[in-house]
Amino acid sequence: MAAPDRAPVLLLTALSTFLGAAAVGRVRSLDTLSPPDLAFFTQSTWSAASGLGFAQTALEFDQGSLLGSIHLSLVRLLWVPLWWAWPSPSALTALQAIAVSTIVWLAWTRQPGRGLTLAGALALGLHPLAMALACVDLRPIVFFVPGAALVVAGLARDRATVVLGGAVLCVLAREEAPWVLGAMLPFAAHLGHRRRRWAGSLVLCAAVLTAIGLPLAVWGHGSNITSSADPLATVQQILAGTRPVFRWSQETRFFARCVAAGVPALLAPRLLAPALLGWLWLMVFSDLEPVAPGSGGLHYLAVVAALFLPAVGVGMHRAANRWGAPKVGIFALLMSIVAGSPEFVSSATWAVHTPATAQALTALVQPLKAHTLPVLVPPLLAPHLAARPTLRILGHFAADPERVSAVAHEVHDAVLAEVRPPAGPAADEWALWQAALVEAGLQPVATAAGWSHWTRAVPK
Repeated sequence: MAAPDRAPVLLLTALSTFLGAAAVGRVRSLDTLSPPDLAFFTQSTWSAASGLGFAQTALEFDQGSLLGSIHLSLVRLLWVPLWWAWPSPSALTALQAIAVSTIVWLAWTRQPGRGLTLAGALALGLHPLAMALACVDLRPIVFFVPGAALVVAGLARDRATVVLGGAVLCVLAREEAPWVLGAMLPFAAHLGHRRRRWAGSLVLCAAVLTAIGLPLAVWGHGSNITSSADPLATVQQILAGTRPVFRWSQETRFFARCVAAGVPALLAPRLLAPALLGWLWLMVFSDLEPVAPGSGGLHYLAVVAALFLPAVGVGMHRAANRWGAPKVGIFALLMSIVAGSPEFVSSATWAVHTPATAQALTALVQPLKAHTLPVLVPPLLAPHLAARPTLRILGHFAADPERVSAVAHEVHDAVLAEVRPPAGPAADEWALWQAALVEAGLQPVATAAGWSHWTRAVPK
């Protein structure tokens, strides 16, 4: 029996609200995976909304412009109107979480066949990969997930306009779009050959060419990132037994959980195969951080999720036509609940609880939010103080005493650890900042949770 028409809408709203609240709660809890990157996106969005272009000072190594940045992510243009409505990093992270949750709706909507039950759609929303990426700070690359879901939904429904919309979102997300869109061409070709309709496939081909040409036109090259320094050397090390095939246990465990929750994807091999190949490449060859929850490289799995999650949705539809939607939906939901329980618990915790330490630090820096003068803060606080022309983050200047002195004279406020760390580089950096702040005329005025707020007695 078909579910009521309003049920999918209610489900989408509930999932979007939950994931949005979790993403906001993670920011509020000071538990983001990469606070400097979140501060970078927040400050550049504030600058654009204030008529200053996409200028930023949070990351010393970025030019601070939309087209001259490290990555080509034109989707950042869409964040500016949202900032006008809700000026907070929480707004941007909530938008991302809600965008990821649309995979549920796009996989549910009127595909050929019997469709999914509520349980089936909920299984997609609670898949560990979907939940993990929904709350992974703020990363333009994550917008590959809803974009690719649109492309697959459009191909399955023979709607070229939907394919176009999803492809545009992928192209806007990041310069790796050709890999994501190109990997969907076998799926598009299969559907086109079977139906003798090629509009969606042609749109996808045009999108791939556009995705290749845009970075070349803007930068003169295709990407600023490489995942492996020397794949051949890695293979030789593995064969010689000098390194394991899979280096990080958290990666392997997360991969196993995601595959267990995505068994129906076996019925969509043209999407599943490139997803698994890309995932295994990252796990074996990537020189980047582990692609797993709690690790800084988690967001790179957006490239994989863009294919893997639609494969699960397509596979569930095909399984429903064979064995019945209720059975398939219940099975998939149970697998997602079991495999995705760590992500669900984490998300629920962020949504309802803010640690006392985070509350104390938020109160400590509340006076800094009353002005837009230059500040120097540790990474965990940077996103919350990014709405200003000049934001400096501790850790960027440790080996440069002259730069430390210049920044200390530049800022009006600073937040520094109250107690000197144990002997080592961190202790040397702390002593350098302590002396520089005193010499620049700043003095501590408040402390909380092991951190001190320094400020100038007289405004600059």
